[in-house]
Parts: sequence; structure tokens; C-alpha cells
Amino acid sequence: MPRYLWFYGPPPQNQKFEEERTRVGCPREIKNHEYRVGLTPGSVREYVAHGHEVLVETGAGAGIGADDNAYRAAGATIAKTAADVFAKSDMIVKVKEPQPNE
Repeated sequence: MPRYLWFYGPPPQNQKFEEERTRVGCPREIKNHEYRVGLTPGSVREYVAHGHEVLVETGAGAGIGADDNAYRAAGATIAKTAADVFAKSDMIVKVKEPQPNE
């Protein structure tokens, strides 16, 4: 099924626009001295409000003071490992590029 992304206004009248549910994954950052996180609980809430599923690795938000419960409250599912996040997600959101061991 084709996927269309429109940045300026609605799709043309002669084309169908179908929304798909996307599984968005956010693993914990593993580079030294990297305390940022790809998704905050607020951004998780936005994805969920728009019908998407969000999977966050446990401890991903520790560097910004957001625990797993904050992500759960925003609607995310907490994964035990980064491997689970990568395996079960359609799209990955990270601050830094994926490392070879990921």
C-alpha cells in the first residue's frame, strides 16, 4: 500500500489519503556522555494521539529525568532491550546514529 506524506495542505481531491498506524521505536542512547533521548514523554503523547504505537527502551529517558512511568503515562510501551525496539518498530528515532553493536 503506498504511503503519502503531505507537507503543504491536504492531498489532491483525486487521490486517496490513508493513514497507517506506525510503530515508532526509541532505544536508549549508548554513546559516551550522551544524555539526550530521541523522544520525550510529550512527543510520545503526540504520536499516540495521532494513532501511532510507540515503543521505548527501558531507561531511555534517564538522562533527561524521565522515568519509564512517564513514558507509560504518555502511552508508550516499555521494551526491555534495544534489540526488541529495533525488531518491533517500523521507524526508529535516535539522537545519534545507530552504533555497530546496535
